[in-house]
Amino acid sequence: MKHICVDTNILVESTDKSSIYYNYVQKTLRELGIVIYVPTICLAEFVKIFLKKNKTKKEIKTYFEEFTTLSSDNQQFHIAKLNSQIAFIAGCLERKYSIGIADAIISATYFFHKCNILKTKNIRDFSKVSWKHRGEMLRINAQK
Repeated sequence: MKHICVDTNILVESTDKSSIYYNYVQKTLRELGIVIYVPTICLAEFVKIFLKKNKTKKEIKTYFEEFTTLSSDNQQFHIAKLNSQIAFIAGCLERKYSIGIADAIISATYFFHKCNILKTKNIRDFSKVSWKHRGEMLRINAQK
């Protein structure tokens, strides 16, 4: 089974039907054996980005409802809540690699859920982290 951790930028672009990431998420959800994890910190960043784009809180809540419904109705899409184990891993990663807390939480979610891929457009944000995991190197990619 393939586990994919999704960064905020992919989540944001997945709301735009003309984006390749909208199609990527939709296609991935139709494939058997693939699970998508969205760290809760990405939801907070999502709100910040959409407020900067002058979206209304009502519009943003509509997206949240879609994500929540998708998460509860679909075994392949999970909003990965920040638990004490992920928080501990994130703190260690932030300290060791001098990365921001959001990227540390996203990285920790990747490790905690034993993901195979971190889907992001911002490879540079995660380039400091050592991605050796279960004997494999992480595939960070912005394209399928």
